[in-house]
Amino acid sequence: MPKSKNADYQQYKPEIINKMLNFARVLSYSLSPAGEILSLNEYVISETGYSEDDLMGRNFWNFVPRDYKKGVIDFYLNQLRGKTEFTVNEFPIISKTGEYIWMQQEVCARFDETGEVSGYDIFGTVITERKKTELELYEIVDKHRRLMREIPDGYYRLDLKGNLLEYNESLLNLIGYDEFTINGMNYRLLSSDDETAEFTRKAFNSVFRSKNRIKELEWELVRGDGDTIYVSTSISPVIDRSTGEVAGFEGILRDITERINELKQMTNLATRDMLTGLYNRFWFIEFVKKSLALGFREKKGAAAVLFIDGNDFKEINDSLGHEEGDKMLKKISRAIIRSVRATDVVSRYGGDEFCIYLSEIEYNVEKIVKKIISNIEKIPYMVSIGCQTIDFNSDMCHNINSYYDGILNKADDNLYCVKDAVRDLKKEVPYNNVILEITSSAYKIDTDGTVIYPG
Repeated sequence: MPKSKNADYQQYKPEIINKMLNFARVLSYSLSPAGEILSLNEYVISETGYSEDDLMGRNFWNFVPRDYKKGVIDFYLNQLRGKTEFTVNEFPIISKTGEYIWMQQEVCARFDETGEVSGYDIFGTVITERKKTELELYEIVDKHRRLMREIPDGYYRLDLKGNLLEYNESLLNLIGYDEFTINGMNYRLLSSDDETAEFTRKAFNSVFRSKNRIKELEWELVRGDGDTIYVSTSISPVIDRSTGEVAGFEGILRDITERINELKQMTNLATRDMLTGLYNRFWFIEFVKKSLALGFREKKGAAAVLFIDGNDFKEINDSLGHEEGDKMLKKISRAIIRSVRATDVVSRYGGDEFCIYLSEIEYNVEKIVKKIISNIEKIPYMVSIGCQTIDFNSDMCHNINSYYDGILNKADDNLYCVKDAVRDLKKEVPYNNVILEITSSAYKIDTDGTVIYPG
C-alpha cells in the first residue's frame, strides 16, 4: 500500500484559493499595515458592488462608516502593536449603493523575517441580515428601557412564584428599596398584613387562570422604610409563545396615597362630627337602618340603642364659656369610645346628645351602660341614659323607617324618664377649679319604670 502524503497547501495558487473562497461565499482580501487593499476575491466585488479598480490600492478605512471607523482602526492597530496573529471582529462596510454590509471577519497577521507585522489576510462572512435582526431587537429593548426610565410609575415583572425579575428606577423609589435588596424579592413581602397578601395572591391567581389583564388593583404596601402607602397595580400575564401558557406577570405600580387620603378626608367630612370625630347624626341613622334590616332578615340576635344626654350642660357653657364646653364634649366622646366595643357605633346626635348602636348584645346592656357612666364620671361629669333593646327573633318589623323612629322615640322617652326622676338630685362636680352643681348620672332600660343609679 502506498504511503499517504501530507497535503502541501503551498501547491495551490492564489487564484485557485480565491475560486474556492468564492464558491464558499467567503470574503477574502489582504491589507498593508497602513490599511491599503492589496488583494481581494470576486465575492468581495459581487457583495460590495465596487469594481476591482474601485478597491485596489484604496485605504480600507475609507469604506468603513464614520461611526465605526475609530473602533475598526483601533482594532487593527492593537493587533499591529501587540503582534497578535489571529483576531475576530464584526463591523459594517459601505457598499457602492451606500448600504451597510455587516461582516464577521477573521484577521490573520502576516509577519516578516524580523517578526514585525507586514500585512493582514482577512476572511469574512456576510452577516447583514443577522445583524439587522440583532440591531432591531436591541433598539426595541433599548426603547423599552428608556421608556421604563422615563415613566414616573413603577414597572415590574415577576415569575410565576411572584419573585421580582425586572423593574425600573421609579419602582425602587416608590417602594423604598435599593437594587441590592430588591432582586428576587417576592411581592407578598410588601403587603401590609396577611389579609392584604392573600388579597393580592388571589388577584395574581385570577390572572394566571383566566390569562386576562387586571387594569387596577388597590392595596396597602409597606415600603422599605416601614411607611405604609396605598398603591394601584395593573397585572398582565406574560405568555410563553412556545407553549401559550402564562410564564409570569408584569404591570405598573402607582402611588395613590394622596388620592386615598383626600377621599378619606372627604368621607370624614360627610360622615364625621367635626368637633368630636364621632359619626354624625345622618350617617348614624342610615347605618342603624341598614343594620336593623340585616338583623330582621337573618332573624337572630339582639341589639340596643342608647341615648346619652349631658346633664345641665348649659351650666358649663354659662360658667366657663363655650370653649370649655367644647373640651367637655371631646372628653365625653373619648370616655364613651373607651367604654364600648369595636363593633359598636357611637355618634354625636346633636349638641350634648350622643347616640350608640350596640350590636350583638345578648341582653347584657347594663354592664356596658354602667361602664359608660363610670368613665364619664371620671372626667368628672354626669349624664342621663335611655336605652331600648331590640330582639330580632321576636320583634316585628314591617317598615324599617317606622321601626327606627319607634326605637329612637322609646330610647328618648326612657332618657326623659331618667331626667325627670333625677332633676332635683344635685351633686357638686368640681371642673377646672369651678364647683358646678350637676344632676347625678342614671339610666333606664326599656319600658321598666325604674331609674337606676350606678354605685
